[in-house]
Amino acid sequence: KFESKVEIEFIDALLYKMTENEVINRIVESNADVVAFTVKTMQVEQTLYIIAEIKKFGSFTIICGGNHVSVEPELFVKNGSNFAIVGEGETAIAYIIECLLNNIEISKSIISNMDIPEDQLEGSDKLVVIRDELVEEILPNWDIMEIEKYNENIHYDKGIKALPIMASRGCPYKCDFCSSFLTWGTKVRYRAPELVVYEMEE
Repeated sequence: KFESKVEIEFIDALLYKMTENEVINRIVESNADVVAFTVKTMQVEQTLYIIAEIKKFGSFTIICGGNHVSVEPELFVKNGSNFAIVGEGETAIAYIIECLLNNIEISKSIISNMDIPEDQLEGSDKLVVIRDELVEEILPNWDIMEIEKYNENIHYDKGIKALPIMASRGCPYKCDFCSSFLTWGTKVRYRAPELVVYEMEE
């Protein structure tokens, strides 16, 4: 949607075993306008540290999303993130970038694509972005990643490289040990089989 207007640089700090300071230097040197973080629970402390440090070097617009952000969005807003996305991120981040490109002010800092009870976000403002049901039709841009360096083979014939491809989103259950319902909601949606096959071929 924004290919002609936005240049993207992807940093996988885990893959390249980068230290927090190496990530900070890379971000600062990039002179980016927007910095977006995917945050899992084990990365919260490092992310908050990186946010605090890069803010010393420039006025980056910071967006945080991911499993832990969906659980505790206020934590990231209070610690320097301009926006915290609850749930799926595609529609929400596209909305934020569209507003930034067109100088449209966004008055809310917590952006959710799920209907959240008002008392769940204590004292925080929020903006509900209606989920785009066509998000299942979006194909990821693998060109921004060095895909040959990845190997997520944890189940089958570990001598062969493998990567996961999502064919559905959502789960009807709310198990205590799983954050799926916080990220995807409890409605199960399926991608078109031909798109899954096309992604495999790509």
